This record gives sequence, structure tokens and C-alpha cells, in this order.
Amino acid sequence: MSMHKKIITRFALVQWIELVVALTLLGGLVAFNIYNEHAQVEANEHDRLITQAKVISKNIEFQFQGANQALLAIMQAIPEWQRSPELATNRLASMANVMPGIRGFGVIDAKGTLMYSNFPQYIGMNFSHRDYYKAVRQSPDAEMLYVSPPFKGMREYCHQPDTHDPRQARRVCWHRHNHT
Repeated sequence: MSMHKKIITRFALVQWIELVVALTLLGGLVAFNIYNEHAQVEANEHDRLITQAKVISKNIEFQFQGANQALLAIMQAIPEWQRSPELATNRLASMANVMPGIRGFGVIDAKGTLMYSNFPQYIGMNFSHRDYYKAVRQSPDAEMLYVSPPFKGMREYCHQPDTHDPRQARRVCWHRHNHT
């Protein structure tokens, strides 16, 4: 091989090495940029989720405060309702209609019997077997707002309303224990 060919071969090899180094550096810069963009998007999403969680937390807090105030009003109205059960049904229905997230109210006595409700078809039924009743019975506290997890409705007692709206099939039970 001639000297001239060796110089050209060596020059081509140097160019290939320079190209590989340049491409490696360029690839590293692109990867670094992608990583930084990913970290920025993650930080932004984290901040957005924290903000949304705060808004939801405040909203739920207001809903619990409203439910608690409604339950306090119900407890005060019970003596009047003993004289007029129809008034209880109407008042409970009005309260449930204006409170978002609450479909029904009921007053259960110490034995688990539903005394008053905005669903009059259930009045007189005994719910002492239900978890939401048992939880209050096991650790009664008049200052505690008991919130049960969602539960299936009254299918074992009656038919479901004829509706295709899934919101109509959910029930959340809110309880406040009263020692009287």
C-alpha cells in the first residue's frame, strides 16, 4: 500500500471517529433535553394535581360541614316529627334534594329501625344488620360524624327505580349518633 493511500485511510478513519464522537455528543444533548422536558412536565403535573387535590379536599370539607349541619337540624326536629311523621318525610326529602351528593336521609332508632326517611317505603324496616348501623353501635360518639363507605341499595327489600341513570343507583349513608 502506498504512502498516499495510508494517509487517506488514516484521514478517513479520523473523520469516522470525529463523526461518531459528534453524533454521540449530539445524542447525549438530545437525551439530556428530553430528560429535562420530562422532569419539567412531571413537576408541572405534580403541581396541578396538588392544586386539584386541595380544591377537592375543600369541596368535600364543605359537603361534610353541610351534611353535619343538616344532621344537627334533623336531631333538633325529631321531637316535632314525633307528632307529625309526614312533616319528617317532606323535610328530609327537601334536604336531600338541595344537598349535592346526598340522595337520602334517615333516622334510625337504637334498635336499628328506620323511624323517618325521605324514602317512606322503607320506614319501619330494621337495618341493625347493616355495617353502617353496626359501626355507630360499636363506638357511639355524639360528636362524631360517621360516614359509611358506599353500599348497595335496597334491592333485597324492593325493586330498583326504573332508571338508566347510574347516579340513581348509588347511595351514600351519612350518620350522626344521638345518645337520646
